[in-house]
Amino acid sequence: EFVLRKVSTHVPKMAQSQPVLQAGTPVTLISTEDLSTKTTTNSGPIDFTLASDVRAGGAVVAKAGSQATGRVVYTAAPGGKAIKIDLERVHLTLGTMDVPLRSTQTRTGAGTLVYHRLEHSGRIVIVLYVDKDVPLPPAQ
Repeated sequence: EFVLRKVSTHVPKMAQSQPVLQAGTPVTLISTEDLSTKTTTNSGPIDFTLASDVRAGGAVVAKAGSQATGRVVYTAAPGGKAIKIDLERVHLTLGTMDVPLRSTQTRTGAGTLVYHRLEHSGRIVIVLYVDKDVPLPPAQ
């Protein structure tokens, strides 16, 4: 056994592996501005604040209050009364990295964007999901 260890190219994992923020991790965001067709232009930028800490491997990788940005798109529903809201290119900023977010937990899922309006503010709370696995720098 001792001889085999000397000859083997297998390297045991001694150090922790690089943490990864997994695809599908939920991210709760709050819009920083009133989200209505009266105050936001079609396909305009929108900013969000992270509502709660995001964890990966038991460690906090994004603290509540971190920033996220994207674009809002308004589409009139048939009949013209209801308005559908979509978000595009939303990403969470982690230091110098931008983590892309999507509206469904699974990549193949298709669905309607689900959000809740904050009473008397016009702002929304929305849960988006990490779009793909994101390797993170080791904790210092």
